[in-house]
Amino acid sequence: MTSPGRTSEPRSWAWALGWLSLSGPVLLVAGNGPSLIGTPLVPWASILLDLWAAVSVFFGVAAVAFARDDVESAPDDRPRVVTAGMALGLLGLAASGCLLLLWLLTPLPF
Repeated sequence: MTSPGRTSEPRSWAWALGWLSLSGPVLLVAGNGPSLIGTPLVPWASILLDLWAAVSVFFGVAAVAFARDDVESAPDDRPRVVTAGMALGLLGLAASGCLLLLWLLTPLPF
């Protein structure tokens, strides 16, 4: 708990961008999962999920860039959860890379 004269540092932008980068691959898999068992997905929904997964790559790159800038700042000015934001951004980029490999190497409808 903080004292009345001191407030906690704000969260880093890397935290929010990291979650957004991770949401793309997760939503893509969750949205296209029913099509693997025979339930067709509405075509426009599949296109929107694909676009969100592509945009989430940029969110992952931005999360890592913001986190690197925040880590290099002075310890007193450093926002909270910088390393967690960088980890989420890297995890989102890794998941997007795995989905890209899955899309390139298999005939699945991703």
